[in-house]
Amino acid sequence: MLSQSCYYKCFYVLCVVFFLFSCGKKGPPLPPFVTISEKINDMQVHQVGEKVQVVFSLPMKNIDGSQPAQATKVTIYRTAGTTPVEIKPVVELNDVEINKFLIENKVLLYDNQIPEKYFKEKQELSYYALVDSKKGKNAGPSNKVSVKVTEPLSKPLNPVAELKENKICIKWEYKQPKDESIQFNIYKGTMPEVAVLTPYNTQLVEGFLLEDSAIVPGETVYYLIRAVHKDTKQESDNSDIVQAVYRDVFPPAAPAEVVAVVLKEGIELHWKSVDAMDLGGYKVYRKTKKDTEFSLITPENIMEISFKDSEVEAGKEYEYYITAVDVAVPANESKPSGIVKVKFNPE
Repeated sequence: MLSQSCYYKCFYVLCVVFFLFSCGKKGPPLPPFVTISEKINDMQVHQVGEKVQVVFSLPMKNIDGSQPAQATKVTIYRTAGTTPVEIKPVVELNDVEINKFLIENKVLLYDNQIPEKYFKEKQELSYYALVDSKKGKNAGPSNKVSVKVTEPLSKPLNPVAELKENKICIKWEYKQPKDESIQFNIYKGTMPEVAVLTPYNTQLVEGFLLEDSAIVPGETVYYLIRAVHKDTKQESDNSDIVQAVYRDVFPPAAPAEVVAVVLKEGIELHWKSVDAMDLGGYKVYRKTKKDTEFSLITPENIMEISFKDSEVEAGKEYEYYITAVDVAVPANESKPSGIVKVKFNPE
């Protein structure tokens, strides 16, 4: 009979032999793991001139929840009619090219290969996208969206920018016969390539004028206009781009109701405050009989609506006027207030 120690030794040897002979045995090959990007789910389309504008968000993660999305190609497909016989890829972009079309975290593309007959036939076009990962794998087509294309709208003409106080006014012309269904979108940007993803106006503009009060003095801005059919949301091609730089050259109103009061310590002036959003303060000017011109006696702008002049002499007559200035650089100064005359005779 084997001792207990011999029994354990034999068992250990058998385990080692079994392990050595079994570990090298190959099982069936496993398929390579491919991470697949989520599909696009927010595609939108509408007609712009003789093109269809396509907008969507790129997927941010993969179908297994991992990030970032492993997208290598995006293909946009178009079908025509309710029973399409042709499914045509109209745009194909790899993961490097797609970044060139990103605007405000959205991809903005155009289908500019639409046959002319489709516009005359008022053809319904449908679009969807596939996002391919490595080895051509994908999570299926995006949401499908449709648009009925019609004869293009005329584009707005001759846009101009006019500077007004605290705003820029954009004006344009439209030659198409007056139609209440035609309104306008205005797009604004700080670069000549104006982004046309989101209109600057929050509601469609009915006339031929937009007043932009969201301005930064010295900043160059660019505008373009598109005509819009208020029911179908079809847009025209872009107008010419108009450039504007807001420079504040508009002074405040002149102070009014200036009065002078003689005190023991000097002459005190009072006036009515000026209503201006960009008010930078007031300046006080003074002249005596022997002076040929008024002189500024407040080197620093004063914010109060009163000022005490203590540098006066008994028996002398003084004249004063007040101006208002804004915060522009250089500052704009108002016209003088009315002149007040007063003789300093303290009691």
